Amino acid sequence: MTSIQQKTDDFKWIELAGFLPDGKMLRDQFVRIDDVEAISKWRAKFNNTDIFSSICRYEKPDWQSDFIAPLFFDIDSADNLKAARENT
Repeated sequence: MTSIQQKTDDFKWIELAGFLPDGKMLRDQFVRIDDVEAISKWRAKFNNTDIFSSICRYEKPDWQSDFIAPLFFDIDSADNLKAARENT
């Protein structure tokens, strides 16, 4: 394993959020990314509706900890791949 992979593996926490019946959002619920049981309980708590997870992965279960996040690009060109590449 490279040092980059080792460092990436240190980021094991995600944040869960969900909307309560009164419309307020419940946030700051951190779980380990591999904790299937905790994620399933969260989904059940909200009837699998209006729930979210962060795309960031945190080193610790805390907003103040270091985190990593993917970077997404959406380059649209319905019929012209060459134009999409040039725009990129």
